[in-house]
Amino acid sequence: MTTDEKVEVMQASLEGKPIQQKDYNSDKWEDCTSPLWDWLRKDYRIKPNTTHRPYKSTEEMVEDFIERYNIRLGSVARPFIWAKEKEGESVSLITNFRYDTVRFGNTAYTMNDLFELFTYLDGSPCGKKVSKDA
Repeated sequence: MTTDEKVEVMQASLEGKPIQQKDYNSDKWEDCTSPLWDWLRKDYRIKPNTTHRPYKSTEEMVEDFIERYNIRLGSVARPFIWAKEKEGESVSLITNFRYDTVRFGNTAYTMNDLFELFTYLDGSPCGKKVSKDA
């Protein structure tokens, strides 16, 4: 991160914009109300203002996942998609795709369940992005 980018984040904090931080060895961003600006151990950013909605179908989910994570697949392949529970630390692989449901082993979840109960492993929502800060 450049000095100018660091100044931009600190200035945003002074303006009251929400800030997030993460340890260098982590991918998980957390809200930070009183940043210490420890740039040697942490990264900081202005909290993204994004809105997500549940996927409309598993086809939309797979397309979004491939685009989001820049995955290259053949026309008949499906990516391995892992998700983790929002409450708890359980991590599961989606083992079956149907039009509007996915399965983790023997348990089926609707697209709304997936959105409400799970995130991808990097902490991002299991849903389609519909808006973003300019």
